[in-house]
Amino acid sequence: MWEAGQVIRNRYQLREKFGSNPGRQTWLAQDLESEISELVIVKLLTFGGNIKWDDVRLFEREAQILQELNHDQIPKYKNYFSIDGNTLWFGLVEEYISGDSLKQLLEKGTRFGEVEVIKIAQEVLQILVYLHSFNPPILHRDIKPSNLLMGDDNKIYLVDFGAVQDSFASEGTTFTIVGTYGYTPLEQFGGKTVPASDLYALGITLIHLLTRTAPSNLPTKDLKIQFRDRVTVSPQLVNWLDKMIAPALERRYETAINALKYLSPKNSQELALVKRFHIFIPLLIVSGIMFLIVGGIIFLIKTPLIAIDENSNPYQSPEVEYVPSSNHPAFPSSLKASCNKGPNTLESSSTCPVLKWGKYTYWAYSYRDNRYAMNIVAYDPRGRVVEQWEKPGARYVWAIDVNETAKTVTFKGQANRTIELGLNELLPDKSQNSKPYEPYQSPVVEHVPYSSHPAFPSSLKESCSKGPNTLKPSSTCPVLKLGEYTYWAYSYIDNRFAMNIVAYDSAGRVVQQWEKPGARYVWAIDVNETAKTVTFRGQANRTIEIGFKELLP
Repeated sequence: MWEAGQVIRNRYQLREKFGSNPGRQTWLAQDLESEISELVIVKLLTFGGNIKWDDVRLFEREAQILQELNHDQIPKYKNYFSIDGNTLWFGLVEEYISGDSLKQLLEKGTRFGEVEVIKIAQEVLQILVYLHSFNPPILHRDIKPSNLLMGDDNKIYLVDFGAVQDSFASEGTTFTIVGTYGYTPLEQFGGKTVPASDLYALGITLIHLLTRTAPSNLPTKDLKIQFRDRVTVSPQLVNWLDKMIAPALERRYETAINALKYLSPKNSQELALVKRFHIFIPLLIVSGIMFLIVGGIIFLIKTPLIAIDENSNPYQSPEVEYVPSSNHPAFPSSLKASCNKGPNTLESSSTCPVLKWGKYTYWAYSYRDNRYAMNIVAYDPRGRVVEQWEKPGARYVWAIDVNETAKTVTFKGQANRTIELGLNELLPDKSQNSKPYEPYQSPVVEHVPYSSHPAFPSSLKESCSKGPNTLKPSSTCPVLKLGEYTYWAYSYIDNRFAMNIVAYDSAGRVVQQWEKPGARYVWAIDVNETAKTVTFRGQANRTIEIGFKELLP
């Protein structure tokens, strides 16, 4: 039996044990060979007793898969070893992520509202887009609150790949049932796990967060969990969750990209708007407002208020860049990044042409079945898929031409076959065509009513003071406006000297958070455009300074 303080393989000093299973142990440990004795997670598995060779096989596969993965929100592989003494032990060492699992947060009383659940869903779906892009897809098979970690950086991490599958089961083969009761879909019990199986588990997990009730304790009808009467969220989110947990595969979202597409960005905005207003506006008032709106539109149509320059160009200039083909972001497993050196050769190029337009980057992928078609994928600045277009006619892109006069983009492929798209068609969010993306535009500070703050995590509070030397609360709070984002500086419920800076997009969705120590109870925000810094001023004039660039989600 391992004990705290012991050193394994003259390198890993055990500090704290998680759980009580003697044959399958997880420890927080220090890597004594690292320069700073960094903290790591050491998983130990012994052979014998209740631990069978199937368990060892899964343990080894977890180590092999982690070695292949490189994602910011998946713990990094560190080491794998065995200890052959009186008892045979296997060890897996991986990156330590500081934070609490969603299960621990539920047990601490944390309540998850619609905004928080959507943010969690978006982050996990992005991780699944990455995992499922492998060929064959890497399937986690055990998504649940205890395997989703809320890091100290407020990002969601997917942990524990002990049930991972990286190949499809063939007919007639034996299999080991893995997963957790309540979160596992029917097809997984039959050994036929597919990417949509992970979506089911995620949907059930989100319902657990909203209802604060384990799925095993929720009622079912026709093999489907009934949760609608237990949540107070928008109908759109309820319908989205309902499709995520459909027992029949054909009624469920097929891929993480599809699930993400119907959740964001447009649909998330609709969710937030419906949640905010649908309960409070009586039908009679809505009818009256609609009457006024229709009348106003007619008036505006008949009365031109602003002279519009018909020759003005609403589009910023797209640019084509050539980047290493290995730098491509994650994409679906049915595609491949295959770029040729020219129209009349099959020789692969080490670089690929990509389109940069505003805040979006566009890659032109070919299909693994070599059909004459391309899949144009748009990514946001954080590498998230926001839109896809399947376009027939060409494959193996080698050049991209932009015609600003005709407002078209041409993707050139093998044998000089081409695919032409209009610039307007390539905009994932049509509202973005009115202004260029300016990452260093001037920030503006506004004072807004305290009560107008958006939703924020339950560990925070909106506490704004009237000045540096008083605890008297102010009826207004300073907020920072930078580009399309609005930043609020929250303090903590436990009154620590720290602020949590939260960035919201134009739809009121949380897109990033920064925990910054040093001050609390914001009363002013100063902008230094020369130094490109923002200073948040709090109690006793303590300050927190952040650079413009750091504040860009």
